[in-house]
Amino acid sequence: MKKSVLILVLALVLSFCASTALAGPEDYMFETLDDFSVTAIDGSSFTLSESLKTHDLVLINFWATWCPPCRQEFPYLEKAWKQYGDRVDVIALTVEPDDSVDVLKSFAKKNKLTFAIGSDESDIFFKLNGEYIPTTLIVNKSRTIVAVEVGGKGSVDEFTSLFDSLLKKYGSPVNESPASSTSASTSTSADGRKVRINNGSSPNVRSEPSASGEKVGNAKSGQTYELLDEMNNWYKIRLENGTEGWISGSMAKIVD
Repeated sequence: MKKSVLILVLALVLSFCASTALAGPEDYMFETLDDFSVTAIDGSSFTLSESLKTHDLVLINFWATWCPPCRQEFPYLEKAWKQYGDRVDVIALTVEPDDSVDVLKSFAKKNKLTFAIGSDESDIFFKLNGEYIPTTLIVNKSRTIVAVEVGGKGSVDEFTSLFDSLLKKYGSPVNESPASSTSASTSTSADGRKVRINNGSSPNVRSEPSASGEKVGNAKSGQTYELLDEMNNWYKIRLENGTEGWISGSMAKIVD
């Protein structure tokens, strides 16, 4: 009898340990992620909440330079970010302490990565009981975790399909474009100023100052364009072929 009780107790203990070991980032779906700061390898600093002011979603990727699946999926993530960067921001945080700034800079240069890269200085991965990399979280404007992906992706389409499905659920309302709103939008004249596209970015040029506007072309990385108009953190420019359209202010900056 005592032996049976002991076996039962051991079974319960092992069951509890197994259930605890299974806890991980997936268990935090639809919970609010604490705000945190990022110091990127280019020297810029920002918070998650600041990024969400100009984006509908933010993708947070936990990785390490020694991780083969991480290295494999990054070119696909880079291409997806260049397509959706006006609505989806990307932050890649290494969980490897030996991934110094110099190591990360060298890695980014070699792999031609232009999205934000830094270290998980806030130990987010640890707090979420993360175990496997790459692990990807996507949060919406309220910092709610709306997607958790464990493992690497094998194509650009896997990222863009995920973005499309989440933007339909959590993207900003697009029933009324900023161009047609007279009460909430503000427009300023260009006054001869110019706009420089962020290096590595190739933002979509849209027919109106809204992420729902029709795509009419792409601006070139590092190129400077005449600023024709400005509205709600969107810049109107003229492309080399004469096409005029709007780009998101998160992908460019005004220069003298």
